[in-house]
Amino acid sequence: MDNFTGKIILAEPPTDLLAKSLYRVRWERQRRKAKLKLAFWGTCLLVALSGLGATLIALQSESEATGFAAILRLLFSDLRLVGASGVDLAFSLLESVPAAEIGFSLLLGYFAVTSFKRLLRAVQDMRGAALQLKTNL
Repeated sequence: MDNFTGKIILAEPPTDLLAKSLYRVRWERQRRKAKLKLAFWGTCLLVALSGLGATLIALQSESEATGFAAILRLLFSDLRLVGASGVDLAFSLLESVPAAEIGFSLLLGYFAVTSFKRLLRAVQDMRGAALQLKTNL
């Protein structure tokens, strides 16, 4: 009712109300999907980094236990000894390589880098959805 004249005014919805509503629903779906990706890749990154830290600690202790670190230090400290018995040192070095720890560290490092890349992409998707809403409404 109009306050001044006392007449009833029938309000009509805007003509683009349906389009805006459907757009908002689509935007909310994209936003929810981006949030799920953000949470998933963030969790993957945390798991990969914590696993990588544990694997690097295991790599260090295993290389000390097998003598790999000592042989490696010897290679860089005494070049005359390396020249005199290079083949024996090379075989000793190959025998004591903690291959499982090195391989697992490389795998977790790759997983961490991939997770970080996907996490950044999810953040970009989230920002893009917010920017798209501001420009279209």
